[in-house]
Amino acid sequence: MVAAPDLGSGAERRGGSSPFVRTNPNTIMKITQENLAGHEVLISVTVSENDYKDAVEKALKEYKRKANVPGFRPGMVPMGMINKLYRKGVLAEEAYKQASQAAFDYIEKEKIDYVGDVLPSDRQGKLDFDKGTEFEFVFELGRGGQYRVGR
Repeated sequence: MVAAPDLGSGAERRGGSSPFVRTNPNTIMKITQENLAGHEVLISVTVSENDYKDAVEKALKEYKRKANVPGFRPGMVPMGMINKLYRKGVLAEEAYKQASQAAFDYIEKEKIDYVGDVLPSDRQGKLDFDKGTEFEFVFELGRGGQYRVGR
């Protein structure tokens, strides 16, 4: 038996399996934490264009490859039409994915003990995905801690 180099696993090419959403290591998202009355915490994450641009372009290329638009063969739809049809939705989805992943990373890094789910806050401002390039997402969570039941 002859030792041969690994030619097929491709683990380095794929980048592994975690984290689910790849973040650009060259960008730093602005994350702030605000403690509210009781046990509520607000986490605000500001996502800039550098944070989501690559993911949006990759998703749009995938849409182009799979798009079934009348008048065009599959995969042959012009990128301008793909942008017109799907860019706003893809941008919103990818920016939110980046923000939520950054919020969970922040919670883990700061070792914030929380109860329940991390939810989008009703204090969230309106987001303009048509003209904006920087978006602030606000998440709300209940802080966990030591609770005593009984006397």
